Amino acid sequence: MSRSHAVSRFLPVQSLVVEALFFKFIFISWTILCAVSQTTYFAANYTGSLGRMLVAMKISQVCAKYCRRTSAIYISLAWIVLLMNLAFLMYAFFFSGGYMDFALAPIAIHINVSDLFVSRCAVFVLYIYLSAAWIFPHAASLMLANIFSHQYLQVEHMFEQRLLDCDRRQMPDSEIEIMRRRHEGISISVNKADRFLMFSNAAAFCCQLFGTILLLYALIFHHRAMTDPIIIVMSAFWMFAQSFGLLVTIVGGIMVHHCVSSKAYVLSSRFFLLQRMSLGLELYAYPCHSRF
Repeated sequence: MSRSHAVSRFLPVQSLVVEALFFKFIFISWTILCAVSQTTYFAANYTGSLGRMLVAMKISQVCAKYCRRTSAIYISLAWIVLLMNLAFLMYAFFFSGGYMDFALAPIAIHINVSDLFVSRCAVFVLYIYLSAAWIFPHAASLMLANIFSHQYLQVEHMFEQRLLDCDRRQMPDSEIEIMRRRHEGISISVNKADRFLMFSNAAAFCCQLFGTILLLYALIFHHRAMTDPIIIVMSAFWMFAQSFGLLVTIVGGIMVHHCVSSKAYVLSSRFFLLQRMSLGLELYAYPCHSRF
C-alpha cells in the first residue's frame, strides 16, 4: 500500500515536470519566432524598403479603400487575440498559485525569493512585448498578401474590361504596354517583399508547427496535471492561437503564390496573344508587294 501510494503521488509530480519541460521548449520556439518577426519588420521599416515597395506599387483609390477596410478587420482581430492572451497570462502569473513560475527561471527554481510579485511583474511585461511581436507581424504579413492579391485581381479586371470596351477585342499597343508594365511592377514588388519576409515566414511555419505539436501532446497525455479549468482553457486557447497563426502563414503564402503563378501566366499569355494579333493586323493592312 505504501509503495502504490508513493507511486500515485509521484505520477502527478512527473506530469508537472514533463509539462513544464514542454512549455519551456514551446517558449523557446515562440521567443525565436518573435525575435525573427520583430527583427524582420524593424529592418524593413528602418531601411525604408517596405515603404519604397508600397510606394512603387502605386495603389489605386479602390485598392486603398479595400486595404483600409481589410486592415481594420485584421487589426481588430489582432487586438482581440492579444487582449485574450494577456488576460490568460495575467491569471496564470498572479492568480493560479504559481502555475507560470517556471517562466521565472532561475528565480523560484534555483534562487529562493520570499516574494515573487516583482519577478512576476517583470516577466509579465516581457510577455506583453512578446505577444505583440508574435501577433501583429502575422496581421501585417497577411495584409501584404491581400494587397498583392487585390492588385493582381484589379489588373486582370481592368484588362478584361478594356477588352470588352474595345472594338473587335483589339487593344492599342500603348494600353497593352501599360497593363504589362503594371503587372510587371506588381511582380517586382512581390519579389522585393519575399526577400525580407522569407525568413519570417519560414520561422513562423517551423516554430508554430513545433509549438502546435508540443501543445497537442501536452493536452492529450498530460492534461491530468491541469487541475484549474481556466488553465485548461488557456492551454486550449494557445493551441488554437498557434494553429491559427500557422494557418495564416500558409494562407498568405498560398494567396501570393496563386496570384503570381496563375494570374501572371494568364495575363502574360493574353498580352503575348494580343501583340501577335496586333502584328498580324498590321501585316494584313500593309501587305508586301510582289516584284513580279
